[in-house]
Amino acid sequence: MKTKLMYLFSMFCMLSLFTACSDDDKGGPIGTEFDGVYKGTLDVDLDGTKVGENLPQKVYVTKVGDNQIKMELKNFSFGAMALGNISVDKCNVEKQSDDVCKFDGEQKLTLPIVGDCDVVMNGTIAGEKLDMVINVKATQSGAAITVKVDFKGTKLATDQSSEAKITEFTFDSKEVVSQPEIDGTNITFMVTDTIKAEELAALVPTIKISDKATITPASGVAQDFSKPVTYTVTSEDGITTTTYTVSVAGKMQKYSLDEWVDKGTGKAAYKTPFPDDKLATSSAGASYLALFGYTDEFPVVPTEDAVKGMAAKLTTKNTSDISLAPAITSGSLYTGRFAVDPFNQLNSTKFGIMCDKKPLLFNGYYKYTPGELFLDGSDKKNIVEHPELTDECSIKGVLYEVANESETLTGLNIGDSEKIVAVASLADGTAKAEYTPFSLEFNFLDGKTYDSTKLYKLALIFSSSSKGDTFQGAPGSTLYIDELEVVFE
Repeated sequence: MKTKLMYLFSMFCMLSLFTACSDDDKGGPIGTEFDGVYKGTLDVDLDGTKVGENLPQKVYVTKVGDNQIKMELKNFSFGAMALGNISVDKCNVEKQSDDVCKFDGEQKLTLPIVGDCDVVMNGTIAGEKLDMVINVKATQSGAAITVKVDFKGTKLATDQSSEAKITEFTFDSKEVVSQPEIDGTNITFMVTDTIKAEELAALVPTIKISDKATITPASGVAQDFSKPVTYTVTSEDGITTTTYTVSVAGKMQKYSLDEWVDKGTGKAAYKTPFPDDKLATSSAGASYLALFGYTDEFPVVPTEDAVKGMAAKLTTKNTSDISLAPAITSGSLYTGRFAVDPFNQLNSTKFGIMCDKKPLLFNGYYKYTPGELFLDGSDKKNIVEHPELTDECSIKGVLYEVANESETLTGLNIGDSEKIVAVASLADGTAKAEYTPFSLEFNFLDGKTYDSTKLYKLALIFSSSSKGDTFQGAPGSTLYIDELEVVFE
C-alpha cells in the first residue's frame, strides 16, 4: 500500500504547488518583477522517507492583481500520467522588497484515488529564485500519510520548450523496404528477406526530433537492429524525456516489376520481369508457340500503366488455332520457372522458389477487366461458348513442403497437393476499373504449421483467368499487377 501511495502522493505534490493561497492580503501591491518561468527541481519525502529527488519541473508565475499571482504548470506529466495544463489563477502574496515576496496558505483538496488532503504551503521569490515547501496530510484506509515537497527553481531568461518527440526516423538503405512508422513510442520498419546479419547490425538512421531537444543515441550513428534499440529524447528545458523503442517489424520479399529482362531471339523474343531467376510468365510458353505461328502480343508484357514505375499486364489469349497449344492460354506470372513440356502444358509451369521464413502477408495492387465471351476450351476439338459466365482473375500465394530443392509443384497439382501447408487467396476476382490494393493473409491448413527445420517453397501466382489451368476463360481478360510484396515473420 505504501509503495502505491508513494507514487500517488508524489504526483499529488506536484499539483499542490498550485493550490490557492490564503484569502488574507499580506502586503502592498506587487509589480511584474516576479513574473516569469522558474525552472528547478523537486524533492519529495513520504513519512520521512525520500521517494523522489531532483525531479525536473517548471513553474509559470504571472501577476493577476495588486497582490495576486497566477501559478501554472503546462503540459504536466508524472510517470505514465499526463495531466495537461494545471494552474491556480490567484495566489495572495506579501511583498518584502522590490525583488522579494513571501507567500503562504493552506487549502483542502480532493483528488481521485487519494481522496481529501490538507495542504500547507509557504515560500519566497527572491530575485531570480523561487523556493517553496509544501506539506500534505491525507488519510487513506485509516492510515495518516504525510508528504513534504521542496521546490527550488531559477527564473529563465526566456521560456524553453518542453517537447521531446521523434518526428521522423528514416534509413538510406536498399535493405530497408518500408521506412519506419512511428506509433506512439514504438517505431517499426521492414527489411528485405535477404538482408545479411552484418547489414542489419550496422544500419544508420537519420532522425529528426523536436526543436532544440537532444537524443541518445545520436542520429547518424550505426546501431545493431537485430534486436530492439532504445532512443531517449530530452526536451530543451530538460523537463520531459520520451523513450522510443525501434525494431524490425518483419522481413519482406518485394517485386516492384519495374525492371524487365529480354529473353529469346527473333519471333520468339519476349520480356520477363526481374529477377528472372525467381519470376516466370506464360510468355515463355507463347515464345515457344511463336515457332508454330503465334503472332499475337505475348500474354504477359510490361506496361507503364502502373501504380509506380512499371507494372505487368496479363492477358488471356485464344490460341485454339496454334498446334501444340491449348485452346485458351491465360496470362500468368508466378514465382518459379518455365520448362516446356510439349505433351503436357500444365507440367511446364514449375511453381515456387525456396523459402526459409514463415510468410504472413501477401500484398500488392491489381486491376482487372474480364473479356467479353467466356470459353470452355478444355476440349480443344469442342470449344463451348458460355455467354452467361463472366471471367475472373486469380491471385494466390501457396507455401508447400519439399523434400529437396529440386522438388516442385506444377500446374498439375498446385491446387490440391498434400504438400501444401498454407494458402493466401484473393476472394474477389471480379472487375476493378482502378488499381486496388490487396493484402492476403497466409492461412495454414488444418493440422499444419511452419517448421523451421523443414524445407519449403513459396509460389506467388497471378492469372488473368481463374480457370486458366483447365483452359477456360474469356479471351481479352486483362489483369494488371504492381508493387508486390510478401511479409515474413
